Amino acid sequence: MDVGVVYGEQGILLIKTGAGGSIRGRGDKYLQLARHVHEMHGFAAFTVTTGAMPLVETEMEHAMEIVTRYRENLGRAVPVYFFGMSKGALEGAACLYRYGIVGRALLINMPLMINWHKSKAGIEQFTGESITVVFSTRDPSYRYSEIMQGVKNDRVRLYIDEGKDHAYDGDEARLIERSDKFLFYEKRLC
Repeated sequence: MDVGVVYGEQGILLIKTGAGGSIRGRGDKYLQLARHVHEMHGFAAFTVTTGAMPLVETEMEHAMEIVTRYRENLGRAVPVYFFGMSKGALEGAACLYRYGIVGRALLINMPLMINWHKSKAGIEQFTGESITVVFSTRDPSYRYSEIMQGVKNDRVRLYIDEGKDHAYDGDEARLIERSDKFLFYEKRLC
């Protein structure tokens, strides 16, 4: 597990990559996102790689330990947000509810055909402020995205991103726009 850090004090964004991804991401998408949330919002950003092996609970436990320790070192309860891409989104869906410190989560193109029962159960138990699940129309899971309507949690919303592929290749700026919209700016209902 590799970890990239941009330090900040106003909050923490945990970025979990897709399986086998790097902390920079293709086209530097995760690095651009980390720098953006620091420059615009004063947040620290921890980008944590996601392995190809199915170690969902263990990987999330290690990532959340990093976030928890950093938050403790700040000496105050700052907001914690989560951004997960592909398998990173799957880990967030299945595990975030266990930690109780994540206020907002953005899950992009999570593979619905892998352990849907665990993802659904985790999303239903999420008690943070909001959790937004995004599917791109050119992502393989898009055709199954209607099953999200069966999730019972008023904090959850589904968003469809027209014309984008699984990894947002060549449109890294769109990922920043989505994080701003769903994590930082949109008024919350909860």
